[in-house]
Amino acid sequence: MTAASALSTVRNRAREVTTVAFYVSVTLAAELAAASSDDSKAILIGTLWGTAVGLALAHWYAQTITAAIARGAFRRSDAVEGLREIGAAAGVAFVLTLPFLVFETPAALVVSRWGVVIGTSLIALALARSAGARWTRAFVEAAIVFAIGVAIVETKAALTH
Repeated sequence: MTAASALSTVRNRAREVTTVAFYVSVTLAAELAAASSDDSKAILIGTLWGTAVGLALAHWYAQTITAAIARGAFRRSDAVEGLREIGAAAGVAFVLTLPFLVFETPAALVVSRWGVVIGTSLIALALARSAGARWTRAFVEAAIVFAIGVAIVETKAALTH
């Protein structure tokens, strides 16, 4: 493997892990928007973690395992990829769990919802920069993701409460 192809592989893996973190965040945003202040913290935290890890496993299965089947071989790097994706999802779940450990459920829901919106914006910024976008364009893309995130969270909250 040449240095250029190794660097490309590292960038693709980093982008894939970042994409999983983004996808998990967006899905959890919808869950948090639908959650009620009356829900127990234990159920909310369990739901966050179950969804995050479940989505990472599903993505790994759909993306990496099917690619391994198509090429006719399962490699150690395929397993490592799954662990990276689960790690990214666990990182998102961990960050979103913190408000529930500090605040009462109503405040924790608000902080977590905004945490998702801000987090996805930062992920979008990182993805744009890793794709070669200049800072100005990356900030514009992050701002668009922020606006969409606010619209999703507020619409979902309005429709379910």
